[in-house]
Amino acid sequence: MAEDYQNISKGGWGYGMSVCHLGGALAGILLLFFIPLHAQDQSPGAIMPDQVPVRVEYYQIFLDKPVQKVSGVEYYDGSGLVRFKLSPDGRAIYLLDYNGSGGVKARIITKEGKTEEIIRSKCNIHSLQEL
Repeated sequence: MAEDYQNISKGGWGYGMSVCHLGGALAGILLLFFIPLHAQDQSPGAIMPDQVPVRVEYYQIFLDKPVQKVSGVEYYDGSGLVRFKLSPDGRAIYLLDYNGSGGVKARIITKEGKTEEIIRSKCNIHSLQEL
């Protein structure tokens, strides 16, 4: 038993390798497994989670009757302008950069040539799947 203790304290056990050598060898083996996995994650063609394409959601407001033109759209509280596009049939206004909060007001020109202002609350602004 005393000889076993002497072998252990000298890094023995009869195999010629100390505990430190075993730890280093184990770390080296694990490193060989993780390097190829990490290299695959960094390939130029791989899509990283922060690079996943973001789906842009557009909104629309419906009009009571077809209009000839829209001259401007802005947030009701005056916090800024909203980019827009009039639908081909003139019955809806597509809001291209609406942030999803608050109402909007739009200046429209009717088919008769009259300029009017319409106001739509957040409840009357609907999600648009595709443009």
